[in-house]
Amino acid sequence: MSEIQIKRVLVVDDSPENLEAARKFFKSVEGVEVIFFTDSQKAKEAISDAYHRQEKYDLVITDLEMETEFAGMSVARTAVEHQVMPFIVTGKAGSGSHGPSISVEPARVSVSGLKSDVVVWEKIWQVILDYLSRDGRAIYLSLARYYEYIGKSSQSISELFLHLFPNNFRR
Repeated sequence: MSEIQIKRVLVVDDSPENLEAARKFFKSVEGVEVIFFTDSQKAKEAISDAYHRQEKYDLVITDLEMETEFAGMSVARTAVEHQVMPFIVTGKAGSGSHGPSISVEPARVSVSGLKSDVVVWEKIWQVILDYLSRDGRAIYLSLARYYEYIGKSSQSISELFLHLFPNNFRR
């Protein structure tokens, strides 16, 4: 599987402490522009606006519970609609909405700690990079499960997958 070029990332979390830790971490990541939002509606508008300006984001990393219990799902759906790979990063079931164990979906990997810790953002980023470097079939199958979870069709999966990995499907 060829590497995906990650140049633009949008991070959404309603916690100022979590976003501050994310800002500190992403300052150390060279060549990646990162935009931060605390509001899911504004994040969805930014995703759509960037897409229509042909300056789309490569990844969206969103919390699940923000203004509503599933606001992050709506952000993820908007990302898929605009050919952006979404990751939901939230407190693991049974541990509370903000830790101490963080679930990274669709990677299905848990990270110990709180999102208010810069080191946790480093771990989250590594999980995302590792996930994106996996075998194409493994990514496709995990996306199928994930998209059912966030309420998107298999056609959306195919379109996003082909957009993410265009060199692997040329004839």
